[in-house]
Amino acid sequence: MEKRYWYVILGLIVFELFALKIEAQQVVIGSTNTSQTGALLALKSESNGTAKQGILYPRVALQSLTELEPCVANATDIDKNNHIGLLVYNVAEVGLDIQKGTYLWIGKRWVPLSIIAEEGN
Repeated sequence: MEKRYWYVILGLIVFELFALKIEAQQVVIGSTNTSQTGALLALKSESNGTAKQGILYPRVALQSLTELEPCVANATDIDKNNHIGLLVYNVAEVGLDIQKGTYLWIGKRWVPLSIIAEEGN
């Protein structure tokens, strides 16, 4: 009887671990709604699945468009590749090249999202 009891407990633990792994793959913050299949993270604040607020990106002071700093000091090529897709809001203005705004790291340089939007039109 005691051996059967431990098998049942072990089976429940294994089942819970698999259930947690499946459920932890997609996250919705601020709502009980489910996430979209292709979304790893969804931010919602209203019961209808929408939000009244936006995302506040991390503030940084970029000094160069070709360096990953201040996010990663002395970045190697591996660091630079691992951070492709990093989004920040730049608060510094350095000459004509670096203005305030949202920037995307593309592996070798920071690209202002305003440039991407202009090129897309």
